[in-house]
Amino acid sequence: MIQTDRYSKSIVYFKNAGIVWTFLGLTAGLLNEMQMMFSVPGSDSPLSYGLLKAIAANMTIFGGFLSFFLAYALRILNAEGGKQKIDMIARVSFFLLQIGLGIGLVFIAAGYADGREYGEMNFHTDNMILLSIAIVLGLSIFNLNGQKLSAAAQFQLVTLSGMVVSFFLGNFGFPNSLITAVAPTSGIQDAVVQEYYRMAVLMFFVYLPLLTILYQAVPEKFGVEIQSQPAVRFQLLVSILFIPLAGAGALLYSVAPQTLQILGAYTSAALAVSVAAGTVNLHQSFKAAAGTASDGVVAAIRLGGTFLTLITVLQFVTRLPFAKHYLQYTAWNDADPFFTATTAGLIVLFVAAAMISSNGKNGPSGWVLAVLSTGVLLILPVTLIQGLLEGMAALGMTEDGAALKNPSWAAVSTVSSFVKGGTALQYVASLNGVILLAKLLIFVAFFPIMGSFFEEGDAALTAESKAA
Repeated sequence: MIQTDRYSKSIVYFKNAGIVWTFLGLTAGLLNEMQMMFSVPGSDSPLSYGLLKAIAANMTIFGGFLSFFLAYALRILNAEGGKQKIDMIARVSFFLLQIGLGIGLVFIAAGYADGREYGEMNFHTDNMILLSIAIVLGLSIFNLNGQKLSAAAQFQLVTLSGMVVSFFLGNFGFPNSLITAVAPTSGIQDAVVQEYYRMAVLMFFVYLPLLTILYQAVPEKFGVEIQSQPAVRFQLLVSILFIPLAGAGALLYSVAPQTLQILGAYTSAALAVSVAAGTVNLHQSFKAAAGTASDGVVAAIRLGGTFLTLITVLQFVTRLPFAKHYLQYTAWNDADPFFTATTAGLIVLFVAAAMISSNGKNGPSGWVLAVLSTGVLLILPVTLIQGLLEGMAALGMTEDGAALKNPSWAAVSTVSSFVKGGTALQYVASLNGVILLAKLLIFVAFFPIMGSFFEEGDAALTAESKAA
């Protein structure tokens, strides 16, 4: 086995794979949106609405975000790890993740899914992805052992550990054939496990990776220390303790025990506050910087932190029972990792790609970040308003209270439309059309990000290695 001083090759591999998977996930998400209008292809297709939605989510979360995070985690180890780096082992992690995800998506398209909304691949591919994460966790423990941990390193260790535990619990099953497995739970117990897993994916695979990136980027780009180290530890502790309970918030108004419903609702709201507290800590930290030169990466750090604060404040309010009553099954799904990842999350991935590719000094033109931010700023309030309208339409009763006023979901989803006609026309001429426009802006902005950062970084990381 060849030992090197850096994880340079693996970082570039993971980062490039993250760009490709994110692009594919955004593309699949847009096609999924089109299916809401045209219902093509139908339910018997490997790319039907339900299957394509799962494929888009898995491409983005476990392909794009996880690859980016593992690249950035290895970059943190290059900077903070005090022991020998073994790049060959990191490359094994890379190939396990990419091969496992690729095969897993084929199984989803073929109909061999285990029923989970995220990571619903077969048990072979799930185990490959789990082993990939465990390898980077092992490297992190090895390299950071005995070191004084920065805020980013603390987030990294907790995030990787949470990924391993939640991914295992969320996808655990007993094999009943060569390619399929059956979950050990059923009924309300299975619903509890699924909602725990959804919340764990949102936190451990989206929010905490994004905060890890920002907690490392802020000191590097702004030349300041993180304002409050106790707040960092408190946020991590809250995440560990609250995530198992917070998932039950999605069971509100279900047949689950009422105590569990209420506990889950308020715990999930508190969890959103903990994420917002982390972003406030970041804001206070870079405010302390004097005369920071402004560039695309600095702007992305500020915008990424701002949007994460905004979305988590909205999540706090909309997770409370009085709001959840209207919003639980509508356009605003505050516990949807795919929605968070493809909005505010993409701005932070901009930061990660820039820091990896060119040591944080360069980036795409300013218009790219402007278009991306416009899409995110547009989609957040519009989905919330559309969700409220859908919720009220779905719960509305006839004048005599004998039946639902809108028994058809098509009538509910087009409630904001201001024209009559076919489903596609009504969909476009409504707030759904504005949401589609916002998604198109986000998609368009991602093209130059790909062009600027794909395949870059090897030379920069090699030079950095020689300097070290």
